[in-house]
Amino acid sequence: MAIESRGDGDGAEYLDVLLLCAAPLDVRPALNLAVEVANFEAEVRRSPVPIRLRRVFPPTFEQLRRELAPTVLQWREPRVFHFLGHGEEDYLWFEDEEGGGEKVTAARLRRLFEGTPIRLALLNACWSATPRVRSLCTHLVEDAGLAAAIGHGKPVADASAIAFARRFYAEITRGETVRRAYLAARNALAEKGQPGAAEIDLTGDGDLRLDDGLAPGERTGRVEDGMPTRGYLPGADFFCGREEEFHAVTRALADPDKRGYGLWGMGGIGKTALAKEAARRNAWRIRDGGVVFVDAREIAPPTTPDLLRRALARLDPAARGEDPVFELVARLTAAPGLIVLDNLETLPPETEFDALARFVAQVPRNGSHVPGGMGSDRVSS
Repeated sequence: MAIESRGDGDGAEYLDVLLLCAAPLDVRPALNLAVEVANFEAEVRRSPVPIRLRRVFPPTFEQLRRELAPTVLQWREPRVFHFLGHGEEDYLWFEDEEGGGEKVTAARLRRLFEGTPIRLALLNACWSATPRVRSLCTHLVEDAGLAAAIGHGKPVADASAIAFARRFYAEITRGETVRRAYLAARNALAEKGQPGAAEIDLTGDGDLRLDDGLAPGERTGRVEDGMPTRGYLPGADFFCGREEEFHAVTRALADPDKRGYGLWGMGGIGKTALAKEAARRNAWRIRDGGVVFVDAREIAPPTTPDLLRRALARLDPAARGEDPVFELVARLTAAPGLIVLDNLETLPPETEFDALARFVAQVPRNGSHVPGGMGSDRVSS
C-alpha cells in the first residue's frame, strides 16, 4: 500500500483516483469541462467521501506516464483512472502541451497500465455508438489487465458525467462493489431526469471492490488539482474557439526569453477570456511561482504602481508593497511566475506605460511572464 496513504494503522486513508480532463481546442464539439470539474472538485473537498482526486495536469500522455512512474507509485496507489473528454472507436483525445488534441490509442493505454495499481477505468467520454465504448473498455479489461471499465455509449452531457462520478465514488467508499455503485449512480441519473443513464456500460468484474484496505470512518475528500498554491485566478469559464491565438500565447509562455507581450483588439472580442484560459491551462509551467490575474479597472484611478501593488498582494499577501517593482522582481527571481494584467488601455499612456515597460524589462528571463490585455484604440505595435 502507498506510504502516503497510510492512516492510523487501520488501513489507507484515501482511495486514490487519477483524473484526466482533456478539452482540446481543435476537437469538436467543445466541452465545458472547466466549470464542471471545478464544481466536482469543490464538492469532493467538502464531502465526507474519502477519495483523493489527483488531476493529471497538463492532461497529456507524458504527464500520465509520469504519474504512473515507479518512483511516484512508492507514495500513492491509484486504483482508478478517471477520464473526462472525447473518445472515438479505439482511442481517447488527450491534449498536447499547447492545448491541441492528441490521439491516445487503446494499445498505448494498455502498455501504460500494465503492471500499475490501476484496477478500474472510468471513461466519461463522448462516443458515437455503444459498440465503440465497449471496444475500448474491452481492450483495457482483456488486454491491459484492468479488472473493470465503465464507459458511455453515446455523447453525454458534462453535468451528467460529473453527477454519475459523484454518486459512484460515494457508493464505492461506502463498501459497495463496482457493479452496485455503477447501478446506483446510473439509476440516480435516471431518477433526476438527467440524460445519458441508459448509455453507460460496465465491462469486466462487477464484483470488484475498490475500498479494500480503506480505513473506516468518514473524512473529507482531498483534491490535488496541480494548480499553483500561490496567486489568484478568476473562476473557470466555458471557452471555445480562438485556437490560433491561444496557441500563439501558449508558445510565448513556453519561451523563457519572452517576458512581456500584449493581447490587443477591439472591445468585446474575447481578450480577457483568452488571457484567463491561457493562464489556467498553462499554470503547470509556473507551479512554484504562482499565477496572478489583475484587471486594471479594479483600481481607480489606475496607475502602474497601484496595479503592480495589487498583483504583489495577490501573489504574496504578506508583502509590504512599499516598492512593488522591487518586491515582484525579487519573488519572480526566486520562482518563475505569471502575472496577467488586463484592460491596460485604462492606464494613462502618457504617464504609465513607460513605468510598466520598465517593470517588464526587470522581469527575469527564467520562465516568468507578464502578458497584458489592451484595447486597440490605445495601443500601437
